[in-house]
Parts: sequence; C-alpha cells; structure tokens
Amino acid sequence: MFYIKEAFKRGFLGMFLGVFLNQLIFVILILSGEIPDMINAHYMIPQFFISIGIGFYIAVITIIFQIESWSILKQTIYHFIAMGIVYLPAAYFAGWMPPHLIGRVSFIALYILIYVILWLSFKTYWKRKIEMLNTEIEKNRK
Repeated sequence: MFYIKEAFKRGFLGMFLGVFLNQLIFVILILSGEIPDMINAHYMIPQFFISIGIGFYIAVITIIFQIESWSILKQTIYHFIAMGIVYLPAAYFAGWMPPHLIGRVSFIALYILIYVILWLSFKTYWKRKIEMLNTEIEKNRK
C-alpha cells in the first residue's frame, strides 16, 4: 500500500513538473528562433496533455528505486526499460523525435546518454551523502 500511495504523490508532483519543463523548453526554443512565436492551439493542447502524462509516469516509476529487495542494477534496468517503453513512443507521437531514421537513432542515443549522465549524477550524490552520514555517525560514537 505504501508503494501505491507514494507513487501517486510523486505522480501528481510530476504532472506539474512535466508541464513546467515542457513550457520552459518551448520558451527557450521560441527565444532561440527554433520555432515560430505564434504556436497553434492544435499543437499546444496535445503537448500540454502529453507533458502531464509523461510527468506523472516518470515520477511514478521512480518508486522502483524504493524496492529494497532489488539490487541497484536491477532497479536501474527496470527503470530504464519502463522509461523507454513510454517516453520514446510518446516523444515520437508528440513530435519531439525527428521523423527520419537518423533523427530517431540520434534521439534514442541522446535519451540513453542523458539517462546515464543523470544516473551517474544521482549515484555520486547519494554516495557522498552516505559518506557524510557515516562520518557523522563515526564522529558521534567517539
């Protein structure tokens, strides 16, 4: 029950974060001249709902890292697959992924690269945090 309740709490926060990030990316693209200043509502409305769905889903599946009986490798593999199963098709249908083969391959390679960078960043962060806690515990024992 804990996992379900926690997943939904994360999911609802993820919805807002997904929309925020989507809109931030649009603003950056507009300011850089990549997309026109005037965007059609028929384009923006689906983008809004896709970003809500993806934000919710991505936040929910972080619960995988709470399963203590799984190794970090198993958690990472399941999370990576779960992300790809939903994110990559959604990105294709949202128009975020280029339509030609080289563009798709590049998009998937970028997805993998960003995943690895984020994973290594979080691993480094938590490793430092654990070292600090262990140092603090050792200091309090003396």
